[in-house]
Amino acid sequence: WSTDKCHILLKVNSIGQVAIVYKPEDYAYLHPHIDEDNMNFFKVYWTNGYPKSANNCGNGVCEAIVSGGCLCKTAVSESRVFSRMPKSPREVLSYLKVGAYDPSAFDAGKYVKYEENGIKAYFTSPGSFNTETIFEVNEKFGGIRRFKNSMEFVRVQGAPEYSFRNAP
Repeated sequence: WSTDKCHILLKVNSIGQVAIVYKPEDYAYLHPHIDEDNMNFFKVYWTNGYPKSANNCGNGVCEAIVSGGCLCKTAVSESRVFSRMPKSPREVLSYLKVGAYDPSAFDAGKYVKYEENGIKAYFTSPGSFNTETIFEVNEKFGGIRRFKNSMEFVRVQGAPEYSFRNAP
């Protein structure tokens, strides 16, 4: 492992799918599945279109690549989803996509438990809904699902209108 900085870029193809490209500051070898030749594209849900050849790779914000498509620098932002207790487990399952660890895995006293509407909420500060709040719901067949009260967006640096939510 390294303490060197690493830039995470998106390789965007002609239909808006993305592949991840890592650009470490210093390395001896970069595995093919994360270098510029990466062809492991996956679907994302862009909010306002995406950089492509037809818009000059986001008006020149991204780099046009020889194989077609664009290579873009990224920034990630995080915000809370719920500022109140959700009304039902279904609401939790509909809006939250980022998984969370079992609160018991943390130091004693880190989380305070509250229960309402068939949902357990674990707060770092009692009653304070923030991105560290964990919601726990029971599934129909006995499973337990935990989610962070968080929505993350990946944005193209220099063109924040091009963004997508963390992939489900």
